[in-house]
Amino acid sequence: MAQVESIEAVAGVSAAKPYRLALPLAMAAVATVLAYWAIDSSSPALTDLKDDLAFSSTIAGLVFSFFFGGRLLGNFPAARLIDRVGPATTAAAGGASLMIGAALAATATNAPVILVARLLEGAGVAFVINAALLSILRARPGAGAAMTMFTFLSTVGGVFGIVFGGGLTEAISWRAVFVLHLAIGAGVLALGLSGRNRGPLQIASADHAVQTVIENAPPRSLVVTGLIANFLVFVNYSVWAVAMPLYADERFDASPEQISTLLLTMTIGHLVLAYPVGAIIKRYGSIPSLMIGNAITAASMVLVLTAPSLWMLVPPLAIYSLGQVAASNAAGDFLLQRGGRGGKGVGMLRLSCDLGLVLGPAAVGALADIAGYRSPFLALPILTVAGAVLTIGRLKRIPA
Repeated sequence: MAQVESIEAVAGVSAAKPYRLALPLAMAAVATVLAYWAIDSSSPALTDLKDDLAFSSTIAGLVFSFFFGGRLLGNFPAARLIDRVGPATTAAAGGASLMIGAALAATATNAPVILVARLLEGAGVAFVINAALLSILRARPGAGAAMTMFTFLSTVGGVFGIVFGGGLTEAISWRAVFVLHLAIGAGVLALGLSGRNRGPLQIASADHAVQTVIENAPPRSLVVTGLIANFLVFVNYSVWAVAMPLYADERFDASPEQISTLLLTMTIGHLVLAYPVGAIIKRYGSIPSLMIGNAITAASMVLVLTAPSLWMLVPPLAIYSLGQVAASNAAGDFLLQRGGRGGKGVGMLRLSCDLGLVLGPAAVGALADIAGYRSPFLALPILTVAGAVLTIGRLKRIPA
């Protein structure tokens, strides 16, 4: 049997003393929270931005599409850069891009400027997320560990984003949100610059002499299948972003505040469930956890249609959170492990995530227009089950 040499053995990470890992890991944790703080703080500001600049609904939608498009495109250079110059330098570049985009957005008076600004913000966030996730993976290489910590930290950032985005918009204006992004970018830039060449995590990524030897690599077709599985998981997140607000408004005449409370309930569910789900992945493996998560997600979306009142949506949404945390963490863990725990694996993971986040909401919105506000809660479970059936036969060939 061919011997597989791990990244930890090659780079010396496994032999490092815990205190040498603590600082880079803490810096990656802070960078993750800051990145998702910037992502989710924009949502509460959108309606005021639209009214102030007299944008159409189409332009308002593009404000988000350009951001996620920037994230999608930013994954390509970020995945290469983190293996060449290290995660700290990559994060610093992302912070600088976020600052430039935020400064443009905060002073924008027309659509072209703010769309370019959002593209730069999205690309910057992609750099930060890729760098932070790789650093977390270096410090927590065990099955499910990196994705568990990343999910927890990103959810903390999301909660900050929702709370501060709404508060700043209400108290000052939508421009204050982008001033916040400017400060966040400056914080990430400072973290990245101070973390250059610190500790084994940076060395493992930046040293060209360090080569990861992965023999018995899985066939490309199986990796592609994993990418598709992760893509479908993030298509399902469009329930959170688009389908649920539309459903709550049409079915129960929910107010914006009530919808925000429902969405925050789901976010808190992700926060609470991250570590319990991580323990399940560690014990049973990524593939079984992925399939169980898909089944729970599909069932929860159907259950939404049975809720007799607005607040009775909370139980199915809690179940949805459980299924999505399990499925996304398991699919992410599969890609990180099979991608060699390096820039390639992180890049594949983030690319498939962002592609799902770009295409999913657009598809769900169009489906709701064509077939009604209930239709996404029927179509997405069918898609989820079909995807699970197609992937399980191929992914189970490789032990999780």
